[in-house]
Amino acid sequence: MSKKMTAAAYATKQEFPLTKAKLQKFTALQLEEMRSAGIEYVSIIGGACAAANTIKDQLIKIAEAKPLPLVGCDNESCMCIYGAKEKPRTEAQRQAVDQALKERGISFKVTWK
Repeated sequence: MSKKMTAAAYATKQEFPLTKAKLQKFTALQLEEMRSAGIEYVSIIGGACAAANTIKDQLIKIAEAKPLPLVGCDNESCMCIYGAKEKPRTEAQRQAVDQALKERGISFKVTWK
């Protein structure tokens, strides 16, 4: 019975920097693991090409995330990775959390963006 390779196991067997084909395989494995873990949103962390900079730090639904490198990446070695992001909260959810913390005597200032 063959064991399914994880993104981490795949990466440890590679020479760095990864070629674009190997990066595609790595991020496909990474996204599959994130989906399996219940992660709903990701964003691109790092990267320096124009394609990455246009969507850097934007929330991407994991179902819509594509393996890296992005189409249009012009770097010889893509340095982008996906990072898991929390599902955005509604204003009502934010207020409920703030109220619950206040009731427990926990106070801090948060600026919501």
